Amino acid sequence: MPTSITAQSGAVLKQTTLVEPEGCPNKLTILSHKVKNRSITLKVAVPGAGKLSAGGKGLETRTMRSTGRGVLTLTLRAKGRGKLRSEIKLSFAPSRGKKLAASATIRVS
Repeated sequence: MPTSITAQSGAVLKQTTLVEPEGCPNKLTILSHKVKNRSITLKVAVPGAGKLSAGGKGLETRTMRSTGRGVLTLTLRAKGRGKLRSEIKLSFAPSRGKKLAASATIRVS
């Protein structure tokens, strides 16, 4: 964030200050998941710009791009027929930094 301070004498100090939001962890978080028919809707909080991938056994794989910190909504469909119990694995590859991962177990009737 650009910062400019002007003194009473007219002297000016200009600098760039790094700012990080409070209460926003730098991790991948599953906020909610909902199963309806054979579709699973996930709301995932991502810490920054990058690529989010989600998939699991018996599920379609989906990817989504993020331009910054925020919440992404993904919808996955179950393959085949019948009941399914699967672990959804999420992977986030940020533009800069190390990869992050999270998972959730779901049941489809």
